[in-house]
Amino acid sequence: MSNETIDALGRRLRLDRVASLISNGATISRWKIPDQRAVPAVVRALEAERIVLAAQPNYLYELQQQSAASSEPEPALVSEGDPGQYALAKLRLREAHHLAKGEKVLIAVIDSGIDLAHPELAGMIADSFDALEADEKPHAHGTAVAGAIVAHARLMGVAPEARILAARAFSAQNRPPRPPPSASSRASTGHSPAVHASST
Repeated sequence: MSNETIDALGRRLRLDRVASLISNGATISRWKIPDQRAVPAVVRALEAERIVLAAQPNYLYELQQQSAASSEPEPALVSEGDPGQYALAKLRLREAHHLAKGEKVLIAVIDSGIDLAHPELAGMIADSFDALEADEKPHAHGTAVAGAIVAHARLMGVAPEARILAARAFSAQNRPPRPPPSASSRASTGHSPAVHASST
């Protein structure tokens, strides 16, 4: 879609364009309402436009938890996980892994920044996408969520042979995402993954 077409849409609906990006052949734009119109009314107006595939408010998200101090666990066999992982028995993961370990499965984790160099994630990151385009260090929350899925060194994830598509859509400072997480979701769908977004 050309910039002229997008700008014409903005003039028609009295919106100010904040940013645009192209993902999987589609243009995703973020708009600002410069007057006092209600957000639902503007969303409905956008949805009524023939050139608009989908519209949504720019939701504010917060991470579910903050970084916690971690203790150094005792070494354990890779196939067994760490003795401190009480969830392994509760979820019967060892039995489940006799059936499947997530081989050839792509899982998109839409969260805060993931530490792509973490030893529990080594070799398990298929691709990454940064919706914030900001210079921030990886965050413990996103890294922990990815580890809960594919950890395979000292710990055991629920799908240790799956691959992760790491999409950063949340700032460590809980700032609103720019563009919203839907951009990360649509970017990840080019790989046809299962999508996990962790937010409140």
